[in-house]
Amino acid sequence: MYCRKSIVLFFMAALLYSNYCAQQLNRLEAGEELEYEVSYSFIKLGVIKIKITEEKGSGDNRVIRTTADIYSYPAIPFVNLNEKMESIYNLKGYSEYFRALHLGYEPQRYSEYIVNKKNNSLRVKKGIISPYKIKVDSIANINSHIQDGLSLLYHARRKVGLEIIDTIKCFIVENLSTAVINFNTGKHPVTIDNCDYKIDCIRLSGNANFVGLYGLTGEFEGWFTNDGFAVPVTAKLKVLIGSISVELKKWRKKNWQPPRFTEK
Repeated sequence: MYCRKSIVLFFMAALLYSNYCAQQLNRLEAGEELEYEVSYSFIKLGVIKIKITEEKGSGDNRVIRTTADIYSYPAIPFVNLNEKMESIYNLKGYSEYFRALHLGYEPQRYSEYIVNKKNNSLRVKKGIISPYKIKVDSIANINSHIQDGLSLLYHARRKVGLEIIDTIKCFIVENLSTAVINFNTGKHPVTIDNCDYKIDCIRLSGNANFVGLYGLTGEFEGWFTNDGFAVPVTAKLKVLIGSISVELKKWRKKNWQPPRFTEK
């Protein structure tokens, strides 16, 4: 009898795990486009557009290519933020490649990180876009998986809902650092302007132990859809000017609408 129960429990656990893994993989699919507006109090600062442009491989050996366009509105004084990013994220849980174009100010610059898992190295290149000039080209040894400033978001999406607190190693603005994230602090209804019902979300919270784009650092919160896709809906972040909010405005994702929150 004990043996039968053990076999049943084993197969139940295997089924639950396989369903969980399939759900995580379904969260990140090529063709997804999400657009957000960034606000400081009642002031609209700018826009973030993120896309999954390509996916290769199958099962847990997939990699996705992602992009981000971040820009401030022209009417905002003293700020001319114009950033273009590209990242290749391996679904085994790490960044393989990152490139950022810093286009807001002259001279326009670029940063590039290339991970070589065979020899556990990270190549860092920095320079000027036009006329093209390499100013930094160095190689560092790394002994663990790392996330870049864009892959960190997709890595978090894969883990949202898990009842864990994780310390994630990052390489942000040419510095090795960490982000500590609690991936499940409960289920919450979330309201946004472009959806006429409350959205079913899971909240995560964390601390960025680095200084990123526009001074991003410290404590942060994010609300992700409580479904098989973990789409970021809203976030609160700390930057140079203080606390800002990020809100989903437009989405293009096959067969997807924000899940409706229901009281149980």
